Order: sequence, then C-alpha cells, then structure tokens
Amino acid sequence: MITANGHKSSIEISHDAYKSSLVTIRRIFVGNRADVQAMNRAVSAHQMRPVIDRVFEFTETHDAFRYYLTGNAFRKVIIRID
Repeated sequence: MITANGHKSSIEISHDAYKSSLVTIRRIFVGNRADVQAMNRAVSAHQMRPVIDRVFEFTETHDAFRYYLTGNAFRKVIIRID
C-alpha cells in the first residue's frame, strides 16, 4: 500500500525469500516520532539513567548471555567493549 506522501506503509517478503532460513520476523511497535522526542526530552530534563544489573567484559560475553537467560537479571546486563 502506498501512502499519501508516496511511502509504502508495509513491506512485502515472499515466502521463497525466507522459507529455508532460520529467520523469525516480528513486528515491533514503538510509537510515533513525536512521542519518542517527548520521551527523550523528559529523560534529559530529569537526568534519568538506566538501571544496570551487572557489567561483563567482552571476554565474558558467553557468561553474560547465560546470566541473562537465567532470568535473574533485574534490569540491564551490559557487555563492555572498550
């Protein structure tokens, strides 16, 4: 479907394009641009920071994923790459 401004409102992927792959396609709805901009202003104005549960070094990537999959993480699990 083509919108009034000439953009497609959806994408079309043929069955042949993904039938033999291990791909999962999921739609994610995140809101409109105005809402994201308002959220970013609020985050900045209130100096909000994410709650970090645990930080892993890059060499501990497998441990980080295992930890995350246990379900014990309270919030963000970080992998440091510097």
